[in-house]
Amino acid sequence: MRVYRLSLDEVKASRSKPLVRALWIAGVYAPLYYIVHVANERVWAPAHARPSLTSNLILTAVQTALFSCALVWLLDRRVAAVEIYVDDDTISVRGQSVHRGQVRTVIERRAGVMLSERGRLATLFFGGVWIPRQLPAYEHLKNLGKSWLRPDRDTDAASTGTGG
Repeated sequence: MRVYRLSLDEVKASRSKPLVRALWIAGVYAPLYYIVHVANERVWAPAHARPSLTSNLILTAVQTALFSCALVWLLDRRVAAVEIYVDDDTISVRGQSVHRGQVRTVIERRAGVMLSERGRLATLFFGGVWIPRQLPAYEHLKNLGKSWLRPDRDTDAASTGTGG
């Protein structure tokens, strides 16, 4: 059995800055929160009790800042050193594994490749074996996983995505 390791410093060095991620999350979350909040007030609050535009904007800014900072903090906590275990018939990472001849879905992204024994939709919900691009043996493991594709797989479910 071979073990491939990627240290925490190597994983964190490849991630974007926390402030950039927080601003991106805020840019997506703020308009959605504002629209839902204002629509909710228009439907449920009496006309004389509706807050002003300024108070709505301040509430949205505070809520967005808290939400984006909390989400970035939670996502950063998930990052840890990666250990990939490979033997003749299995590739395993953090409790997820794929077996030779059973790989049904290969999803390739900028950050790495996801291998799964499930269909594409189930892979998005339940995950699979994630192989990060920073790993020195990335190409070898990606090609190994692709060589383990099931012969009777769906063409749609086993197609390789290239988005980011």
